[in-house]
Amino acid sequence: MNACRFLLAAAFIFSGFVKAIDPLGSQYKIQDYLTAFGMISWFPSFFPLLGGIVLSAIEFSIGIFLFFGVKKQLSSLFALLLMAVMTPLTLYLALFDPVSDCGCFGDAGY
Repeated sequence: MNACRFLLAAAFIFSGFVKAIDPLGSQYKIQDYLTAFGMISWFPSFFPLLGGIVLSAIEFSIGIFLFFGVKKQLSSLFALLLMAVMTPLTLYLALFDPVSDCGCFGDAGY
């Protein structure tokens, strides 16, 4: 069970870290998402950058909490909630390709 926890923690830590290194890349990716779904006009212009910074901080924090076993139930719940949103979104992107790259791990895939 600990191996699964460490693997999930590593994925969250890595994802949050690479997004935090390049907040402008995260901003552009969130702008792509909002444009693809016709929601870009719903948010102020600073939202994509703020959203990228907050998302990277949340992912990194969840990963650290999981790795060190801090508040296991709460951190597991937050990981589940984040994955419950991101997994269907990633599946939609894979099937219909409205955005060329999901940005799941920042620009680390390039």
